[in-house]
Amino acid sequence: MATQEQLEVDSLTKELTALKLAAQGRSAPDAKINKRIAAVQDLLERKKTATLSTPNATYKKGGMVKKNKPAAKKMAQSGAATANKGMTKKQTAKVSKVMGEFKEGKLHSGKNGKVVKDKGQAIAIALSVARKKK
Repeated sequence: MATQEQLEVDSLTKELTALKLAAQGRSAPDAKINKRIAAVQDLLERKKTATLSTPNATYKKGGMVKKNKPAAKKMAQSGAATANKGMTKKQTAKVSKVMGEFKEGKLHSGKNGKVVKDKGQAIAIALSVARKKK
């Protein structure tokens, strides 16, 4: 019984063969066909190397995605991938307070301004409040 990866490789191989035959049948080279041939060859090469090197890998539409990501875990443990990079605890608390106001619908632009409904504007206000020293 063939695995999913083997079936995908076989399918890509058939598609590549069909594209090459179509390109040979034309008198002038077609840019779209040549571009597609290059893309299929690249994808096929990635699939073949992935099945050889990582048998426990899973695949998604855009290409190979490994199940376990050790590099991401290391970054998270070192603190390099934190959301509040470069912010103090006080600033983080201010940002979370302002975003809480936004979620409740109580965040205003300015002292007596309209209620903020855009998340991007709420983030801008939160970062601005966090930068101010009080």
